[in-house]
Amino acid sequence: EAKRFAEAMTLAHRNTHGISTGIVRIFNTFGPRMRPNDGRAIPNFVRQALAGEPVTVAGDGSQTRSICYVDDLVTGILALADSDHAGPVNIGNPHEISMKDLAEWIIRLTGSSSTIEYIPRPVDDPTVRRPDTALAEELLGWNPEVPIEDALLRTIDAVRRAHDPQAALLGPHVTLVFAQPVAEGPALSQLREVAATLWPCDAVFRRAMPWWTGQGAAHVLLLPDEGLSTLGRWHDSERGGD
Repeated sequence: EAKRFAEAMTLAHRNTHGISTGIVRIFNTFGPRMRPNDGRAIPNFVRQALAGEPVTVAGDGSQTRSICYVDDLVTGILALADSDHAGPVNIGNPHEISMKDLAEWIIRLTGSSSTIEYIPRPVDDPTVRRPDTALAEELLGWNPEVPIEDALLRTIDAVRRAHDPQAALLGPHVTLVFAQPVAEGPALSQLREVAATLWPCDAVFRRAMPWWTGQGAAHVLLLPDEGLSTLGRWHDSERGGD
């Protein structure tokens, strides 16, 4: 009721005093600097997976949520602020994922040996929570753009650094994506060996990156900043500068 009252007061001030206002309804959002013990699913799953503890999923894990990365949320809020629309406008990710699938995804991305432990489901836990963002798309031209796997990796890295003093000494990590996919084989094996020898890598993995390469898949290495130029020169010499 407090949210409803706040929206009513905002519209009343807009209509009575001509104040420029906008109402955003924020749905499930995540990203770096979340409190790891705040009880929400993603911080809990990440913290438990990094610690090697059982990842606790309520019920059978079939209930779904729609999760939006914080960068996309901020972009949506700013888009409404730059418009003349009063709202309310839903800002969130309309794509659903089950809690079981989300837990398994985080376990995989952390490289954890954690298993899933099912716990009693709260009586007020909704089965589906999915925003209708059609108005944001129509009025603001807004859609979430950060791939969820990228967003989860950034969040995992932030949690790891917050709880691992040695990792924090490495400095910020960046994502290095080669302009062309690197095929499995001796060249990639050598690349992994060189990267692991020269820099303390958090991860070396493969995934589809059509938004970067235009097609196919690319290899991504998370490296400390100082590793980029040397690795880039090595990569250019191995692949003829492409």
